[in-house]
Amino acid sequence: MKLAESFGVNRFTVRMALQKLNTLGLLETCMGDGTYVRSFDFERHLQNIYQFYMTPELLEDVSEFRAVVEMECARLAMKRHTAKELEELRVCCRMSHNELLIYAYSTAREAIRQQMLTIGYRRVVDLKPGDEIPSVNSHWRIYEAVRTRNFRTCKRILTEMIDNDAREV
Repeated sequence: MKLAESFGVNRFTVRMALQKLNTLGLLETCMGDGTYVRSFDFERHLQNIYQFYMTPELLEDVSEFRAVVEMECARLAMKRHTAKELEELRVCCRMSHNELLIYAYSTAREAIRQQMLTIGYRRVVDLKPGDEIPSVNSHWRIYEAVRTRNFRTCKRILTEMIDNDAREV
């Protein structure tokens, strides 16, 4: 086996590594034809396996993660956003123009989504026509703070919002 020779390991080690890569969906083995590298979407992979790592404790950790990452993303977004990005503001992380922050956020995206679904349900289950949703107002205020590059206001609103979310988990 050429891989075993190339890496200076035995054939069993190569077989085990290939099996693990197959299990992760990175490789596809076709009997009698060979092994091929598959197209891999990391975010889709995380969405597919989130139920294996999602725990109540992890949901509690989401607030701490958001406090660190979203605050820095907002700070960088204020410095680096373009006019077009501001119009399309959905996630401050993208406007940070920091690939590592974007990667970290995408890794945690499913846990954050689960936390937001849990909290969101609690917030709307008893709504009556005409009721206001405070988090919507908070998001608009964050947008305005990013637009005007007012980090102090943005930090205060984000901290209040994340702390409130943490209490609701």
